[in-house]
Amino acid sequence: MDRDSAPLRDRPTITVTVTASFSPPGPPLINTINITVTVQDINDNPPICFADNQRREVPETEAKGALIATIMCTDNDVLPSFKEFIFTGLSCLGCSQLFVLKTNQIILNGSLDYEDPGNLYTGNGYSLLITAVDKNDNNLKGGVVIGSVNATDMDLPPTLLRYSIVSGGGAGGLRNIFHLDPIQGRITLLTHPDYEDTQTHVLIIRVVDGDPIRPRSATTTVVINVTEANDEPPVCGPNNTNLVVPVDLRLGTAVQGFTLSCTDRDSPPTSFIYSISGASNVNNHFGFSPSAGSNMSRLILVAPFGFSSGLDTRWSYRLTALISDANLRSGHDSARAPPQTGTVIINVRVVDPQVTTVITTTTPRVTYINVEKNTFNTGDWYVWFVIALGSFLLLLMLAYLLYKSCMYFSTKDCHCCEPTRIDGKEELITDRGSPMQEVLMEVTKVNTVFDREEVDPVTKRVYEYNSKSGARRWKDAIIVCDSAPIQPESSTLVISDKTANAQSSPRSG
Repeated sequence: MDRDSAPLRDRPTITVTVTASFSPPGPPLINTINITVTVQDINDNPPICFADNQRREVPETEAKGALIATIMCTDNDVLPSFKEFIFTGLSCLGCSQLFVLKTNQIILNGSLDYEDPGNLYTGNGYSLLITAVDKNDNNLKGGVVIGSVNATDMDLPPTLLRYSIVSGGGAGGLRNIFHLDPIQGRITLLTHPDYEDTQTHVLIIRVVDGDPIRPRSATTTVVINVTEANDEPPVCGPNNTNLVVPVDLRLGTAVQGFTLSCTDRDSPPTSFIYSISGASNVNNHFGFSPSAGSNMSRLILVAPFGFSSGLDTRWSYRLTALISDANLRSGHDSARAPPQTGTVIINVRVVDPQVTTVITTTTPRVTYINVEKNTFNTGDWYVWFVIALGSFLLLLMLAYLLYKSCMYFSTKDCHCCEPTRIDGKEELITDRGSPMQEVLMEVTKVNTVFDREEVDPVTKRVYEYNSKSGARRWKDAIIVCDSAPIQPESSTLVISDKTANAQSSPRSG
């Protein structure tokens, strides 16, 4: 039953209908009851921070105490009390004192001078790591019975008594962290109580008899005292820090000034014990000082490196620091409340100063770099003015060149381009005046031979005809209107347009 997901996130109440039936001789007996179950939220989701990979650009003139970044986190739990977090473990390679963490804000605690040799060591870029811890620890434990209530009714016959919680029992944002069995009267934990939140719970419990007509009830008060227990591990930081240690570092010296700081809600500062997991601390080169009795401890080198002898071959370590509260508070029963342990990851890289770039105290030289940037803007008026002016001058130059070309060719003798007259040839046209139109007509005279004669049945006149071509003429009259010039057969006659209209076409008559 996931209270943080649909549909329980919006409707956490479930109603179940239970039907009981009895079949004696005769009709069956049936009774129905509705049981309502409310699913309560528990703190079972880890925090999610945004953005988990932030990048900030800060000028080197930023003043001490300036806000660098604000970390925001949330989770999918429903109750607001389960969305509260503790931010800890601020770590920074080579800049552990340059920034501090206040609640969920990263504050500048030093100078960001770009020319400072100490800042040049990290390349003027800092990688900060913060851990968000869900501070509410009310987790469901699985129904531990812590007591019971019992009532009696003197009425006869006895009826079923029912118990219920009227008030009390809320803590840590939960309406009730206790469950009361309505029939047996047993009080059961829904989640373990937090001593640091509430030390005493007062429950008002009501019992009602089973009289269906006039039920009677009574109330009682139950006081539940929560005793302190060592149920919270130490919270230490910075976590997941990257450190650099020279191979010839003197024994007992702190590794790059790294210091752990721890807190515990249910243990005093003097109860912490520091150690390093042996699997991560190969050859036991690293340790903590002091190793117990303080809420702060430094990481130191306790054994020299043996790379030359072949004892060591690893140049990078991922140390798992174990911080135990040791349960040193007086009055604790170690059998019921064993020590709680917190963990911190420390990344250490071993370097050889003989082959590694050594940081010197020489004053860094300032190099000035001139950067040219194109500041052209299409909205600047002078840009378009210069373009228009240049185009106009170019057109003017082209027009001037065209004019000079025309003037040059106009002075040249172009008679060479006229056709050359060939000697001995007569010109076909001597008169260059307006041409005159002439009409050419071709007349072909065919002498027809009429070898037969016949009488026209209508006019009774005699006509001659050619038996081959069918040409015919009247035999008694041949009319010729205009005398045609004597022309050989199949010859061509040329007639000018002046006389063409005066002549008529030759016809056979």
